[in-house]
Amino acid sequence: MYAAWLNSKEMDPRFKDDGNIYYHPELVIGDGAASKVYLGTASSDGREVAVKVFKDDKFSHEHFAKEVKQMKEHSALPGILQYLTSFVQETVDGNTKLDFTQRVIILELIEGSLTEAMNTWTSMTPCLVGRPPHLQVIRYVAGSLIKILSGLNPTSSLNDRRGLVHRDVKPDNIMVDRNGSIRLADFGISKILEKNKQDAYSSSPSPSHPFASPEAKGNPGLSPPVVGKVHRTSDLYSLGRVMQCMMDVNPTGEPMVEMRAMPTEWPKYHALAFEGLVTALLEQDPNVRAYVHRLTSVMNPHRIVASHPFFWSARTGLRFLVTLGNYEHPAPFGNLLVDAVKSAIAEVVNPGQTWFDKVDELEQPAPVLILVSVALPCTKQLVDISGVRKKPEPHATEDHFKTSPIGLLKFIRNKCLHMQHRDMSPQLRKMLEDESLFLFRFPSLVLRCWQALLEVLKPITENKQHAQLCDFFDRPFDLDSMRSGLGGL
Repeated sequence: MYAAWLNSKEMDPRFKDDGNIYYHPELVIGDGAASKVYLGTASSDGREVAVKVFKDDKFSHEHFAKEVKQMKEHSALPGILQYLTSFVQETVDGNTKLDFTQRVIILELIEGSLTEAMNTWTSMTPCLVGRPPHLQVIRYVAGSLIKILSGLNPTSSLNDRRGLVHRDVKPDNIMVDRNGSIRLADFGISKILEKNKQDAYSSSPSPSHPFASPEAKGNPGLSPPVVGKVHRTSDLYSLGRVMQCMMDVNPTGEPMVEMRAMPTEWPKYHALAFEGLVTALLEQDPNVRAYVHRLTSVMNPHRIVASHPFFWSARTGLRFLVTLGNYEHPAPFGNLLVDAVKSAIAEVVNPGQTWFDKVDELEQPAPVLILVSVALPCTKQLVDISGVRKKPEPHATEDHFKTSPIGLLKFIRNKCLHMQHRDMSPQLRKMLEDESLFLFRFPSLVLRCWQALLEVLKPITENKQHAQLCDFFDRPFDLDSMRSGLGGL
């Protein structure tokens, strides 16, 4: 239909005063509560654009004004749908012949939405769902979204500057271009939170879709109606719902008759990190959501979520454990770290065992003694010198460490640092070159240690001796590395 329309002579510009924007009323590419979006072209340069035409009612007028304001202010940020222009035009209804005001926003055209992408996942060959590439897509989309939301809240702590809450994060508003890049669209019900404010009431209609946070929905059915609130973590709740629905392949977010189980083909350490992050994001109480109750004024929750182990590579997770193993003792963190390691060990060892029983084959084997006899020149007598060259086992784990939780971190640190030692056997070195080795043996170790240290994040960020450790709580992740191998976008 689009090609036929372009080839026809029925292309009268709909908006002559603003660059001659053409669109066909039947080429609808989006339909929302306040507007319809049409596929159009701009005669100035011939590019295809999205023509967002708003309805002529009070709600739509407010939606238009707010979206134009926020798009003009934030469109230059990475990951925000590009705003081109907007205008208000008096026109005549073709059916009623009555005058009415038409409000229009012209936006860059993006090929599709996350909803459309998710609808193809189960029909792909091979099927994407439940396999490692499925996990990679979720990590990439969630990582892109948290990076965008962090850009809307560009503060190092909760109270530095005002922030913007989108309030309508859902698969329909998450756009995906032909290169797989993510864009966030539709700022019509967004809300500015002023400096030092964590929440506020909103005069805009409350979102009612399943991706909206509990505080945002309010309760319009009560008398008097309860107006929805906006909290700095409201969009993070929506992010958690989007992640959950990507795992369930449920783009509408509506309750499913049967929820999908956690995919067994995902690496267990990443599956546990997924569960840990989604659980934190879906907290009903916004004051404890996304670890915000542990952060006080130390750091913005958006930046903490962006630093979550779910987004780490196996190499980063291993480097985190090695960094913890560098500490002489756990005193700077009290019992927090000890308890976290204990819990991770208890999940994988049998009663009566220690963590060392899970890794004992990684200990350097003792040197083999070769029986050697030599004849002394003066006596012609054979003398046994077996074991003369025997050396102590290199980097052997001391017995008292084998029963200590912190001994596990020391063991991991020593094995990684001494991997290239000349006494290391080639077989053992080859095993240790697998960066996910310890993550598979103790799947929750990284997550539990990272979450435990959130309790002492303030001294970690303020003390220079923890500079290396601080990096794991305020680290930008590499979206380009996540993008490699994506097949579902």
